[in-house]
Amino acid sequence: MIEQKRLWLVSTSGGFYAPEEYGFGYIKALAENYYGIRDVRHIKALGLDIVGADEEKILSDAENEISVYENYYNSAG
Repeated sequence: MIEQKRLWLVSTSGGFYAPEEYGFGYIKALAENYYGIRDVRHIKALGLDIVGADEEKILSDAENEISVYENYYNSAG
């Protein structure tokens, strides 16, 4: 077993179609079943190529989600 306790996958998409079974589901299954990593999260930044999209906000929201997870784990010790 590996020593990692968390795996966070960050993905971007030009549209809003990002089904779990395309990539993340596979990675999550490997992490949980083969490597014993129980905290597997998918952070998404979707809709980046949509006309009128606020790309900076979309990316900032994803970064904020990561920060929330980091702060939680750093405060938990």
